[in-house]
Amino acid sequence: MTDGLWSIYSEYTSVELSGDVNDAARMIFNLVNIDGSRSIGVDPPLVPELKAELLRLDPGSTWARWWSKHSGSDLRVVAGKKKPAVLPLIRRREQSPSGRVVGVNIGGHNLRTVFLEDGKMLDSRRLRIGSGQISRLANITLRDLVSLLDISAFGPEKVGIAWSAPRVNGSLRSSSIQLENAGEVGRLLDLNEIDSALSQELRCRASSWNDGEAIAAAEISNRSTDGKGQVLSIKLGTSIAAGFSIGSDIVSAPLQLSKLLLRASPMVEFDHPIIGVRGTSRDVLGATSLAQAYQAITGASGTSYKDYCELTVAGDPVATELTRRAAAGIAEIAQVMTDAFGSFQLAVTGDNISDEVYSAVFERFLTAELANVRGVRLLSPGIDSSLGAAIGAAVLAQEFSISHY
Repeated sequence: MTDGLWSIYSEYTSVELSGDVNDAARMIFNLVNIDGSRSIGVDPPLVPELKAELLRLDPGSTWARWWSKHSGSDLRVVAGKKKPAVLPLIRRREQSPSGRVVGVNIGGHNLRTVFLEDGKMLDSRRLRIGSGQISRLANITLRDLVSLLDISAFGPEKVGIAWSAPRVNGSLRSSSIQLENAGEVGRLLDLNEIDSALSQELRCRASSWNDGEAIAAAEISNRSTDGKGQVLSIKLGTSIAAGFSIGSDIVSAPLQLSKLLLRASPMVEFDHPIIGVRGTSRDVLGATSLAQAYQAITGASGTSYKDYCELTVAGDPVATELTRRAAAGIAEIAQVMTDAFGSFQLAVTGDNISDEVYSAVFERFLTAELANVRGVRLLSPGIDSSLGAAIGAAVLAQEFSISHY
């Protein structure tokens, strides 16, 4: 099919799209990763063509199997319109922070902890835990996790933990490099029993959240809100975490922005470590992918992400182009989100842009790319890039509740 107009209906929104069958199939792929739809309606009703194109985008069906496993059903592409349901929300309760609360972010390589009393941060801690098979979370037991957290002496009344775990159908899933081999803890997470088990071990109320939800909560807590505006919060690290807030509430959806297929193609493509698809947004934006891409292009083995940032600042042409494409990737993600959910403000933070000099270069590129996206306004960083998710986890534990599904 040549270029034409498409109407694509997910379970929570609809998108009008001008393009060919590849553009329509990529939008379907991206919407499922964003809002967790298990059924997509299309018009014109070219279902066989779209299914064939989805298979071309996912040739080994690795993404399709991943989605089926964690959503509980295969993706259905059907002809015709669908009436969107109301987005599921995590709602903020009207109450002032009080008592002792601990917030934890179990990230791609580090465990970060913040200790708060009556809403004020008293202390913070960072522990290197490694990643994947060499992570300290590999085959971890519940008792070992409690020991690793080491927070009982503080005497918390509540503990919030932000995991690198997508929320699908209201529950967190151990679908990340950090958690796919997490032993007893991963199993409890998948069974939706981790909170009750941790609450018993820690002798206080424990709650688990997606790291993107935590970033969104930190932004809400840090900024005044009129209860109407939408904010997309993106945290750049080893991969990408994202949260989407509507006023003072947070959308409860997968928001797997590292798994999108963009037109802003990466200079070097890698197999996504979880879904197996090549050329995802993780290749454009993730720290590990950017460092590896620079090494592959230049032959400069051993180049770290820190080295890559310094090379960008120095004007190295390869590093500069990788950075420009990273900015273009975020702008394209912003375009997909505005197409689906309307205008919003964009907050970008994370360890990837914690260096002030590199961050200034990156922001110049990003500002230029966002000039072509209507309905998006870039916010200045509002939270500490390294502690934001941990702070957000504490805020969620104290001020939010899941009131859907």
